[in-house]
Amino acid sequence: MLQYAGSKMHPSSHSVEKGGGMKRFTTLLVIGVLIAGTVSSTIDDGHEQTYLIRVTAKDLPATATMLQRLDFDLTGVDPEASTLDAITDDAGLTLLEQRGIPYIIVTEYSAISSKDISQYLDPKEGEQKLKQLAHTYPTLTNLVQVGLSLEKRPILALKISDNAALREDEPSVLFNGMHHAREVMTAEVVFDTAEFLLSRYGKDPKVTQWVDSIEIWIMPHVNPDGNQAVFDGNRWWRKNRRVVSEKITGVDLNRNYPFWWAACGGSSSSPNSETYHGTGPASEPEASAVVTLAREIRPVLDISYHSYSELILYPYGCQGKKSGEHAMLKDLGDAMSAVTVTDSGTGRYRSGLPWEILYGVAGDDLSWMHAELGTLAYVFELNGSSQGFQPDYDKWRTSTIERMRPAWSLMLDRLDGPMLTGHVTDASNGKPLVAAVTISAFALTNAEPARTTEPRFGRYFRPVLPGTYEVIFSAPGYLPVTKQVAVGKTPLLLDISLQPQG
Repeated sequence: MLQYAGSKMHPSSHSVEKGGGMKRFTTLLVIGVLIAGTVSSTIDDGHEQTYLIRVTAKDLPATATMLQRLDFDLTGVDPEASTLDAITDDAGLTLLEQRGIPYIIVTEYSAISSKDISQYLDPKEGEQKLKQLAHTYPTLTNLVQVGLSLEKRPILALKISDNAALREDEPSVLFNGMHHAREVMTAEVVFDTAEFLLSRYGKDPKVTQWVDSIEIWIMPHVNPDGNQAVFDGNRWWRKNRRVVSEKITGVDLNRNYPFWWAACGGSSSSPNSETYHGTGPASEPEASAVVTLAREIRPVLDISYHSYSELILYPYGCQGKKSGEHAMLKDLGDAMSAVTVTDSGTGRYRSGLPWEILYGVAGDDLSWMHAELGTLAYVFELNGSSQGFQPDYDKWRTSTIERMRPAWSLMLDRLDGPMLTGHVTDASNGKPLVAAVTISAFALTNAEPARTTEPRFGRYFRPVLPGTYEVIFSAPGYLPVTKQVAVGKTPLLLDISLQPQG
């Protein structure tokens, strides 16, 4: 994100530089988009001097979009202070000065690279912890390797359920972290979710109910290679470790998913950009691992943890795009926002669409998961700008994970809220069918595929708001069935048998 600039400031200074003036700021932002020229913000071994800078702007999304198009590495926002942070180098500072955009330098890279983060879990320690959880709770867990990173590190997922070794006729939920390598707090929150559930099973009635009725999956380290680079000293590294033209430039895994890949200006085609989308949809093994798992388990709900900004985001990421199920996404997003306390202890996380409160994105995991699988998917941007990517462990780890618990607990409880669920079977033999479950009120206007039952049990889970709906069940070679249903505050079970044509 950006900060005021006119000339370079001493890194320890937090006062606003002269140059530009706030009356001219909005105009300068617009001009900045139109002027050619971008900066490289890729940070690798042997990098030149790099800075975290801060800009104040009345319109944060517009400012962020401008900086993103100039390939600045946007790191976070503070909606209350109307500030944006970004990482850049001397060339980036010069670019800002040429455009008369004021900024301050918050810190230099050297100050970050010397910071001790050893208490956080690196990829190997995370792998060991997953194995330990699986060993300690053998009947409640199933540890699965869902992929292998570019540098041949395992990408692991842990299933938590009362019959973890079996695939049951239950809804699935997914929690993941560390899409972006430097965001070390994200894995801690995912691990805490698992430890909280496992340690309280059989003791806490609510936890026991969740584990007995839901298949809960966690993926703490989606990007183990990039995260290892962070622990090796490259503290601002964001992407994976893809080699492009004999140089490690990496791919932004959260721009590499199949839905709207490389679309709407929400990513970059430059390998040097921090939002480089790769050579094709799910081209990276790390993103492909998430796709493979999600297609298998078809999560009804999903949280992907990122940092920082104290935001809760939901689909879609592309500018101006909303889902036909926007009302459900907003309802749950707002509910989680109301129970998620900010670092200050007085505010709440802000919820909304990425392009409304942050900036536009394309090829992101929550948009893909919602579009293809119908998942109610969310991104939590952990911690505020004062803490950044690597908050002091002793001061912030416990408070952060505890402040996330009410939100993910509320999300798990949502599965007992208003919903249409049931099975679709072949009327001639009773076997489960893969059938489209179309709710007329929820238009698919963004090239999404039809919402279908899963093949193993013919089960569907469709969260809705209380109300009356027309639902159409259809499958190739079968006569469609249309039902008018009224949904209250709890799930409505509706089993359907489809007659073969002829």
